Amino acid sequence: MLLLLWGLVPSLVPATRVHAATGLQVRVSSLQVELGKPLLVEVTTREHRVSLTDLDLSGLADWFVVAEKETIVDKATGTQQLHLRLYPLAMGEAQIPVFHLDTLHSDAIPITVTAAMDPKAAAPIRVETQVSTETPWQREQVLLRMDIIAPAAILKLRSEPGRLHGIRMVALQHTATPVEIAGRAMTRHTLRWALFAETAGHRQLRLPPVAYVRDGVTTHRFYFPALDLQVRPLPVYVPPTMPVGQLAVLAPPLPRLSFRGELMNWQVTVTGQGLPATWLPDISAPEATPGMTFYTARVQHREDENGDGLKGSAVFRIPLKFTASGLLRSPELVVQYFDPRSATLRRLILPARQHVVIPRWLFYIMVVLALPSGYRFLRMLVAHLRARWRLLRRYRVILADIARARTPRDLRQCIAASCSAEGWPAGLSVRRWYARWKVSITSAPRLPLDIFYQELYAADRTTVNNQGRAFAELKTALTRLVRQRYRRLKWWW
Repeated sequence: MLLLLWGLVPSLVPATRVHAATGLQVRVSSLQVELGKPLLVEVTTREHRVSLTDLDLSGLADWFVVAEKETIVDKATGTQQLHLRLYPLAMGEAQIPVFHLDTLHSDAIPITVTAAMDPKAAAPIRVETQVSTETPWQREQVLLRMDIIAPAAILKLRSEPGRLHGIRMVALQHTATPVEIAGRAMTRHTLRWALFAETAGHRQLRLPPVAYVRDGVTTHRFYFPALDLQVRPLPVYVPPTMPVGQLAVLAPPLPRLSFRGELMNWQVTVTGQGLPATWLPDISAPEATPGMTFYTARVQHREDENGDGLKGSAVFRIPLKFTASGLLRSPELVVQYFDPRSATLRRLILPARQHVVIPRWLFYIMVVLALPSGYRFLRMLVAHLRARWRLLRRYRVILADIARARTPRDLRQCIAASCSAEGWPAGLSVRRWYARWKVSITSAPRLPLDIFYQELYAADRTTVNNQGRAFAELKTALTRLVRQRYRRLKWWW
C-alpha cells in the first residue's frame, strides 16, 4: 500500500526532497505538511550487511506518529527501501531526525507543519488535547479530551476502539458546542476517553487516531500525543476488588410495619463517579439476620457520563422475607472504597433499622376493632367542625353589629351576643365578660373599661349624642378584640 502511495507522490506534490549521507538516503514527499495529513518518507541503502528492519525510529516520536511502515528488498540490485507513513503531532517546526544504522547515518531534514484546513470551508481547524492526570492511582480514571474546533456544525469523527495491554479504555460521547472565534461561527467538537490502568508502573501509550470525515471522505487524521503515565500502586491494605473513585449508595428504607412470610424487594443503588459499572462493589448478598431470609438478587448495570467523566451505576433488587414476628432488625450495609483525591480508605454505612413484623390476619383484626372507634371519632370531628362553622358565622354578625352601633347600649348587646356564642352565662357584667375573654381567648388589645362604664351610664342619664371621641375609641377597641377571635376561627378553617 505504501509503495503504491509513493508512486502517486510525484503527481500530488511539486517535487520530492532527497537527502543523502553516508550509506543512508532519505527522501520525503514534501518539506511542508498540513496537520492531520500524511508525510511519506523513504529510506534507501545498498549495504548488504545491514537490514532496514533494524532501523531505530524512536527519534520520530517527538514530532510524528508512524502510522505504517513497509520494507522492500530488491534482490537483483541488493537495494533496500523502508517506506514510512507519518502524521505530525502539532503545528510548528519539526524534523526527520538523523537515522543511525551500524556505521551508516543520514542527515536531518527540517519539516514545517502548518494548520489543518477544512477542504470545503477553506477555514483552519484547531486541535486541542488535555489529560486529567499523568500520575494516577492504579484503577483510577484518567480522562483524555480532544477538542476539534471546525467550521462544520455537522461532522463525523471516527475513532477506532483502543486495545492497550493492561489498560481499559472507554470512549465517551461526542458533543458539539457552537463557539465564535475571531468573528467567525465555529463548532467545538469534543471527544473524550476514560482510561483505567489495571497495573502499576510506568506506561507509555499511543492512542488510535481520530478520523476527520467530511462529506463521507476522510480528509485528516489527528493523533493524541503520546501518554507518559506513572501509575502509582495502591496501598497494601486495599484489596484488588475495592473500587477506586467516588461512591454513593441510595437505599430507600423498608417499611416499618411489615408482614410475616410475604416477599418484598429491597432496592439498593450504588453509583460510582469515575468507575465502570462492573467495577462497583457487589452487595447482592447482605449479611444474614435472624428472622430475615434473602434470596438471589437481580443486578442491572448502567454507564452514563458527566463533566467528570464516566459514571457507573448498579441497581440491586434483593428479594427478602420476614420469617418471624416481633421487633426485628434489618442488616447494616457497609461499602468501602479508596478515594484517590485524599488517598484514604472511606466507608459508607447504611444503618440498621427496626421493623415491626406481624401476621397479616392480625392486621385485619386490628383494623376491624379500630373501625367503631374511628367511626365515633369521625362523628365527633364532624360535630366539632359544624360548631366551629356556626361560631364563625355568629362572630361575623357580631362584627357587623359593632360597626352599626350608635350608642354604648348597642355595644353592650354585642357583648351579650358574644357570651351566647361562647356558651358563657347570660347577664355577665362587662368587667366579668372581659376577665373571661382575657383568660379564654386573648388579652390584647386592652379594652378601656373606665371609658365604657362612663359612656354607658352617661347614656342612661341623658340623651346626649354619644358620637364623641371616647365612644369612637371604645368602639375601635371592642372591634379589635372581636376581630382577633374571628380571624383565628377563619384561619383554623
